[in-house]
Amino acid sequence: MTMVSLIFDLLKGASPLLLKYWKVSLCVVLVLGSFAGGYYTSSKFRDADEKDLLSNAIDERDKAVSKNRDLSEKVNQLEADLDKEKNKGIREVIKYVKSKPELDDCKLDADGLRLWNNIH
Repeated sequence: MTMVSLIFDLLKGASPLLLKYWKVSLCVVLVLGSFAGGYYTSSKFRDADEKDLLSNAIDERDKAVSKNRDLSEKVNQLEADLDKEKNKGIREVIKYVKSKPELDDCKLDADGLRLWNNIH
């Protein structure tokens, strides 16, 4: 059965109003068909655009995570260096005090030492 014979078979059972206005009916079918085709095409392109946007967002997120990881490693390294410097300073003070036993002869009590440190 060909397409033309199928159309004629459908038209045999059609209403007389449809047969009278078959050109208008054909135009309506063509407009609706073009609308459906456009909707399908636009949704396909929209899906492709959404996939591109999503992949770009994922790439940007991965870059940000990588940058954040690098920065946190640098911060940890700087904190470790700061702790080393602080401990080095404390060791130098202890070494200095041990090398100068006359510093131990200070007769200031704890309150006096606090006042002295607050002034200086």
